[in-house]
Amino acid sequence: VGVAAPLEIRLRAALTTADGGASEKIAALPITAERTQIEQTVAHLSAGGTEVGILFWGGMANHALPVDAATEAHTQGSTLLTLSQVLIARGVAARLWLVTRGLHAPGEQSRSAAAVANAAIGGTLWGFTQSLAREEPRLRGVGIDLEWDQPLELVSEQILAELLAGSTLSGDQVIDGLLPIRWRGGVRAVGRLQPLPHQEGAPPMVVRADATYLITGGLGALGLEVAQQLVADGARRLLLVGRRGVTTATQQQRLAELTAAGAVVEVVEADIAEATAVEHLLAHCPPEAPLRGIVHCAGLLDDGVVVSQSGERLVGVMRPKADGAWHLHEQTAGLALDFFVAFSSVASLMGNPGQANYAAANGFLDGLMQARHAQGLPGLSINWGPWAEIGAAAALVQADGQQMAERGMGAIPPIEGIAAFAHLLGAGVVQAGVVPITWPRFLERSGQGDHFYARLRPTVTPRAVVQTPVVLDLRQRLAVAPAAERRVLLLNLLRQTVAQVIGMNDPEQLDPTQGLLAMGVDSLMAVEVRNRLQREVGQALPSTLGFD
Repeated sequence: VGVAAPLEIRLRAALTTADGGASEKIAALPITAERTQIEQTVAHLSAGGTEVGILFWGGMANHALPVDAATEAHTQGSTLLTLSQVLIARGVAARLWLVTRGLHAPGEQSRSAAAVANAAIGGTLWGFTQSLAREEPRLRGVGIDLEWDQPLELVSEQILAELLAGSTLSGDQVIDGLLPIRWRGGVRAVGRLQPLPHQEGAPPMVVRADATYLITGGLGALGLEVAQQLVADGARRLLLVGRRGVTTATQQQRLAELTAAGAVVEVVEADIAEATAVEHLLAHCPPEAPLRGIVHCAGLLDDGVVVSQSGERLVGVMRPKADGAWHLHEQTAGLALDFFVAFSSVASLMGNPGQANYAAANGFLDGLMQARHAQGLPGLSINWGPWAEIGAAAALVQADGQQMAERGMGAIPPIEGIAAFAHLLGAGVVQAGVVPITWPRFLERSGQGDHFYARLRPTVTPRAVVQTPVVLDLRQRLAVAPAAERRVLLLNLLRQTVAQVIGMNDPEQLDPTQGLLAMGVDSLMAVEVRNRLQREVGQALPSTLGFD
């Protein structure tokens, strides 16, 4: 999908040779393919239950610069969404190779404007696919990040190496998340998360009294916390941006507190997804107090499983984050900024079921900040976990706190989150995740068995050999149980699983003749039910299981 003709010709010839001449099972689609065209192609390739391999080329040609990278990210993200929905609807098992260039740790060769746009577009697709893989394990993925502006021969060689190395992913293995492969200087490496060492005595970011600091989403709970921290660090002029202006007594009180602390606070009502609005916004920075820092907190949630999403919902979530960040990047390129911080999400870093559109929007931020760093511009992307009490996800934390704890994840107390923000401003990093995690529980409950988390697994030195009982999965328990008891065994498991997800103490109260919707299970809960049953069964199950 989206592969340019010269590369497509090379790949088609090599794959046809490798497959003994079966070229009729190779098809190409443009990045703007419509749903009908995608449906017909998938139906042809998957005929007879064949597993489908998909190579999705993210970004533009080497020297082609889209007028607006965010708009191009909308287009490519919508195509990937439609393709995913078609595969899920047809029950097709697929391997997805997502090709990006210069997304992860871009080098000096990635300093062109086209390279920056491509990194942001690639980040969008990476974020979407991370959450897609967590939600629908039958769509197993590998991210192939190549160097920018390589010769066609080398690009073809590295992609073919991945396509023909089918053993990279086991057909029976449940993999949550996207396996990241990076090619640099002809060397292949697997990307991994790693802990960020605490830097004792690291110099704090200098905040100037004679400068203006812009906070998008500045009237939201997170934006106001950031404003308070910047004023505490010495800022004396703030530009807070929101779509609706001041609407609550709490906002008025917080603004009064900032003013009492000695800051001049200007509130601007603007939609930063519009380039003209950003242009007018920047005109509010006077020459005697030039803009020196941006904290991009704006965002929007519209969660839902992939099959329930649409291109319109995807674009709606992307606009405040991706479009706003791109306009700010372009229109401040000539300014001497000290920092440009993007409030991203752990959803784009690690994936989260039901948040593919949100992960895509935040992935754009991650890619853009990486590319800015390669250009020698300031850029920091913070992949936040959910905050406690404040922020867009606060209500979800309150409702799903028990499930989060069972998965090994916690919420960020505001005082600790702001301390992390202040620390990261001076840490000299480009991207960092901030989320409270109990790693043993997270890895056990999430089924994260790939190399992405290898450096975060706790190492335990066994002191003695302990004989532990063998735990049988559901298939094994059903196989050894008498035939008359198998239905009861299965029913009890289903009741216990659903009861745990919806927070019911007594599973026996659940009526097995009722559908999940009647029990209060929404689409995201259904994904959690599927995930738990998946671990019991020991193999991938469709995300639509609860409603089939």
